[in-house]
Amino acid sequence: MKSLLLLILTALCLLTRNADAQDFWEATGGPPGAYAFSVYQESFTDYYLTTYYGVFHSQDSCESWQKVWPESEHSNAPVPFLPIVESEGGYWSLQFNSRFLHAPSVAGPWSFVESLPDSMDRFYDISVDSENRIFVTARYHSYRDSCGCYVYGLVLLISEDEGQTWGVITWNQGEDIPPFEQLAIGPNDRIYAGYDNVYVSEDHGLSWNQEFLSHPYGVTDHFGIEDFEVASNGYVFGLGAQGVLRRRPFDTCWTVVDPEDGYDQSFLMSVSSQDIIYAIDSDDRSLWRSGDYGDSWIELTTMPTGIVAIRGISSFYKGEVFVFCDENRPSPWHSQDYGQSWQLDANGIVQSFVTEMVITPQGTIIASNGSLARSEDLGATWEVTAAIHSYYLSITADGIVFAIDFFGRGTWRSTDDGMTWQLIPEMHLYEVTRTASGNLIANASQLLRSTDSGDSWTPIPDSPQAVYYSEITTDLNGVIFVVGWEEPGSEPKLLRSLDDGDSWSSVETLPFDIDSTSVMIHRDDISGNLIIRAWDEIMHFYRTLDSGETWEELPQPLTGISDILYGPNGDVYAVGDGGYRLYRANLLEHSWEVVGEGPYEGYEDSRDVDYHPSGYFFMAKTGVWRSTDLDLSIFNITPAIPQKVSLHQSYPNPFNPVTTISFELPMTVQVSLVVYNIAGQEVETLVNEQRPAGTFNVSFDGSRLSSGMYFYTLNAGAVTETRKMVLVK
Repeated sequence: MKSLLLLILTALCLLTRNADAQDFWEATGGPPGAYAFSVYQESFTDYYLTTYYGVFHSQDSCESWQKVWPESEHSNAPVPFLPIVESEGGYWSLQFNSRFLHAPSVAGPWSFVESLPDSMDRFYDISVDSENRIFVTARYHSYRDSCGCYVYGLVLLISEDEGQTWGVITWNQGEDIPPFEQLAIGPNDRIYAGYDNVYVSEDHGLSWNQEFLSHPYGVTDHFGIEDFEVASNGYVFGLGAQGVLRRRPFDTCWTVVDPEDGYDQSFLMSVSSQDIIYAIDSDDRSLWRSGDYGDSWIELTTMPTGIVAIRGISSFYKGEVFVFCDENRPSPWHSQDYGQSWQLDANGIVQSFVTEMVITPQGTIIASNGSLARSEDLGATWEVTAAIHSYYLSITADGIVFAIDFFGRGTWRSTDDGMTWQLIPEMHLYEVTRTASGNLIANASQLLRSTDSGDSWTPIPDSPQAVYYSEITTDLNGVIFVVGWEEPGSEPKLLRSLDDGDSWSSVETLPFDIDSTSVMIHRDDISGNLIIRAWDEIMHFYRTLDSGETWEELPQPLTGISDILYGPNGDVYAVGDGGYRLYRANLLEHSWEVVGEGPYEGYEDSRDVDYHPSGYFFMAKTGVWRSTDLDLSIFNITPAIPQKVSLHQSYPNPFNPVTTISFELPMTVQVSLVVYNIAGQEVETLVNEQRPAGTFNVSFDGSRLSSGMYFYTLNAGAVTETRKMVLVK
């Protein structure tokens, strides 16, 4: 059913794309993700999201987003960071580098506030009181000291005319003002300002009183304030060195109400319009919620799978919470039920760089852009399944996907096409291969073996040490390859094993000296043939069709090659110029020919290019890109009469439990296609009839069979061909 759906989607893509398009690559629109800073809510369904690249607007409760500022993709226009506050004269915010901004609406246009004193070079927080007075904490430099360095200080600015003019609030009767960075305005326009200490003003900043903190070890004036939040009943919450702090209107001191009781203090906090408090622990990034102003807390255990690095949190009415992740991790994660369930709401925003991408035997694309996302429809739609930050993905021939955790917790594994992920603790599995016996072998610097599809791993006795990040792969003859050292202190070699990894020997037939070169291994998933990419001063490519006994050098590569892969019909392709061009090797003329190119504008280096069973190429950059040209012969859209009888390798291989066998006939002939087990016993007859000339696909279902190697034989007239396939359960 999925194959039929894939064929229909492919045909639709061909019909709808612009026939006049010159560019070889087009964006798929995913996976979604933004380097997001904050969310501003204008109504129950109307939101603005500020990101590193601009402001996005949603009118459907964050289901989809449209960019509204800046209008140009490559504009240097200022972009708001946080917070965004409103006055009668418009909206105010800070840019990422702490410049002070103003706009008539959240959608822009945003511009720098030019009316500020010249000596102000950095801004920290903004608040607006009920009479539209605007308060800003800022850093100034006043003069150079005896060493010639600027002397810096912190000031509190005020504007009473919507930012036209600004004044500096002086401390009581002109004394030096204490350093302020964080601001909040509570009921009756009471101003809370703080940094190391906290002060309160009840007369718009004319006079100030110092506050004190009561904690289990006594009373102190040291707060270390990083944030203020004000509840609707006048309770003020601060985020300080002791975690979450609280001051009620009738209290004489602040008190500690942190959910972790002062041990692993919170480092992020938000108070919703319903006075629900959320706090995130600094140590394990656990999320806590309080519905009674900090008197008691509930830990929310439903954070997205794998989420660790959190940079911000915002909460609103009716249980809405947004969590923002660190750089290179997509945001925002959105909950509409007080943090009980989460989803990444960034549809329409593709800003995150895709570091890795794999394509499963079922045709599902799995991409890592700080989270893990999947697409079953050639990139038309994407589903984010886990907030796992992984910089390295590997996939076995039968579709088990492994993702190394960026934060060192181990390796995540998916056995269901990327739908769910399970953590293998403390294991860093850089490459994993399925062997002919059905076991898994992984490169974790040392070689490990699993006999239960990755549930448990044990070191292989007397195995060589593998080169860090070296690919490990098994060809169709069951030969396993890896780059490593036979003995400690020896030079690295291309190693192979003929006995499921129990013993290893170096490949002595290589036409180059691996001692002084860097080597990568590439495998054709259909034919099982290998390409070795080696470079010293220049890059070389060698191909073997017989498990490393002989090698054929491919054409001398062009400059800027970032990836090499097998494509349709066993052809070799290379990606160059940062992904701008795709080349195909012409082995007869020993040269490369350009398959397609473009677009160039806005491109950074590609990290990965893969060939999809549909006939498209996919490339990982900022988002995933798809080729606009398709090898139509894959689907026989323009059928041609084959020149000879041919039996192709089954796909996928290894398989579980269904694979497809293709064969070609140049004339009408009596045909039989039979599957045998390793003992030579007949398992199933797939075809036994007369067939006309053409190309045919036959499915084989091994669900009732045990794991192992099987053979399939085609008899067509006087021609007999046999190939092998591996069933892995």
